[in-house]
Amino acid sequence: MILEEKLRQILKKKRWTQNRLAKHIGVIPSRLNNWLHGKSHPNAEWLTDKIDALYSECNR
Repeated sequence: MILEEKLRQILKKKRWTQNRLAKHIGVIPSRLNNWLHGKSHPNAEWLTDKIDALYSECNR
């Protein structure tokens, strides 16, 4: 699954705002917004690991 879809699923399942998700994973909201719209992607492996862990948590 692509990053944008994972992020949208996390937001929907947890009923979080973009600001809350950004704070939870340790990025600024505008960076998260860019990821959601496919304008950029995380360049650090620890970020993708955090996103994958949250996604897995939402789909249990």
